[in-house]
Amino acid sequence: MPGAVSKEWNKHVDFELRNELRRIMQDVGDKLHLKFKHVRDAFRPLNLQRHGKITREEMWNFFRGFGHPQEVADRIFDLLDREGKGEIEYSVFMTHFESVLGRDFRNISEEPPIHVDDPIASKEVNETADMLKRRLLTRSRNMQEAFRYLDSDHDGQVSKAELRSFGKKVGVSSESCDQLFHALDVEGVGSVNFLQFTQIFPEGKNVGTPRSVYARPVPQPPELL
Repeated sequence: MPGAVSKEWNKHVDFELRNELRRIMQDVGDKLHLKFKHVRDAFRPLNLQRHGKITREEMWNFFRGFGHPQEVADRIFDLLDREGKGEIEYSVFMTHFESVLGRDFRNISEEPPIHVDDPIASKEVNETADMLKRRLLTRSRNMQEAFRYLDSDHDGQVSKAELRSFGKKVGVSSESCDQLFHALDVEGVGSVNFLQFTQIFPEGKNVGTPRSVYARPVPQPPELL
C-alpha cells in the first residue's frame, strides 16, 4: 500500500525534524548568555519589521548568528511554515524556547519594549515612549508616517532636537525626551534611525521596511489643537 508507506515515512521525517528542532533550540539556548548580555536582544533580528511575522531571510540571519548554516534554518522554517505562506508567526517560533530558557523566556515577555538597565529609569523611559506613541498616532496613520512626522528635516534620522520639539508640543519635558532618546540611540551616534524608532511600537502598527519610510511623500498631518 504505497499511500500507507508514504504516510508512515512522512511521520518518520516529521519526527526527525522535530527532534532536530529541539536539539538546535537547546544549542541556541546554551549560547544565548555567552553572546548576549540581555536575552531579549538575541531575538530582535527576528522581528525587525515589528509585524509579528518571521521571514525566511530573518531566520537565516538568526541561526547564522549561532553557528548554524542556512540549510538548517531552511529546514526549521519549512517545518513551521506548513501552509507555505513564506512567513511564520513570531509568537509560534518563540514558544519553542519556553522549555529551553525557562524563567528567561518569561522575562522576555515581561520585559518592557525599550531596555534600560536601571529599573526606575526603564519605567520612566517606557512611560514616555508610550505617551509619545499615543500622541504620534493621533497625527499619523502608521509608524512610517510617525517617523516622517518627527524627522522634520527629512534626513532619514530623528535627532534629539526633533524629539524634543515634538515633546514640547504634547507636554513632555525635554529631560524625559532626552532620556528616551539616549535609550533608543544605543550606538551613541546622536540620531535615531527607523528600526530603533520602532521600539516605541512593540505591538506593531502597519510597519514597513526602512526603505519604505521615504518611498513616497505623505503630507504632514495637521496639528491638533
